[in-house]
Amino acid sequence: MEQEERIGMQLVDRILNQKEKKEKELKKIKKYEAFDIIIIIMIGIFAFLVFYPFYNTFVVSIATEFEYYRTPLMLFPKKPDFLAYELLFTSTHLWRGFLVTIFVVVVGVAYQLFLTTTLAYCLSKQYPGTKLVSFGIMVTMYFGGGLIPFYLLMVNLKLVNSIFSMIWPTGIGIGYMVIMRDYFSNLPKELEESALIEGASEMTVFAKIYLPLSIPLLVTIGLYYGVDRWNEYYLGMLFIQDAWKRPLQLILMDVITEYMKANPNVPATIAKRVYSEGMKMATIMVTTIPIMAVYPFLQKYFVKGLTTGAVKS
Repeated sequence: MEQEERIGMQLVDRILNQKEKKEKELKKIKKYEAFDIIIIIMIGIFAFLVFYPFYNTFVVSIATEFEYYRTPLMLFPKKPDFLAYELLFTSTHLWRGFLVTIFVVVVGVAYQLFLTTTLAYCLSKQYPGTKLVSFGIMVTMYFGGGLIPFYLLMVNLKLVNSIFSMIWPTGIGIGYMVIMRDYFSNLPKELEESALIEGASEMTVFAKIYLPLSIPLLVTIGLYYGVDRWNEYYLGMLFIQDAWKRPLQLILMDVITEYMKANPNVPATIAKRVYSEGMKMATIMVTTIPIMAVYPFLQKYFVKGLTTGAVKS
């Protein structure tokens, strides 16, 4: 009888313990579910805050002036009008501006990445005078030579009215170079030493070991450089004189200016349908979509590249 009672008590204890465990697990699940719901809501709000300005930009670009001034935050216009886009894409210089800007982006990014990676590789080594050179380069982040000396230098280099005036002066982004330098410094020294023992040169080590290991960082920095080159207008405004050499941003600025002022060359019927905000928003969409289209293909490298070189071991 005593053994049966003990066995019964043990069974009861096991059942109670199992119930307690299940209750604890259910509480944890409920806590996780509540936390997940809060996170989902916060992410949803953030996604809305990011997406809505783009959506509103598109809506305003296809809305009529009457609808825009009556309801600026409309969900969608009752009578969409794509005339602003038609005017942009039928501009005689727009497609030429696209080609010029694409050339500036491709050549400019390759040029900037080459200078950034080679300088970062050199400064990551413990050569005599490396710290002094690094200090001198860092000074240029805070002190410039001035606009007039810069313009005179471009004149002496015969880069005025040249497409390369929007490429050569860009050079190196010092902040990106520092990140790249720190990343190279944190790579295992054994990789380089073993390659040098096998007879590899410094260029081979750089091209075959360092660069392949830094692809995420290269893609991320290249994307930032690409966005900067894509939005280039200042250097073009300073140095470009021929209309066919003007970058996309300057051409779009000219288009906006042409349709925003009382221009006798603009027919009255078009002037009534196209208003300032619509042209501005259409221009924003035209210049933003190409960069947004590139980003998904580089996304897998982007997050890793942002954190690479941020922590120094």
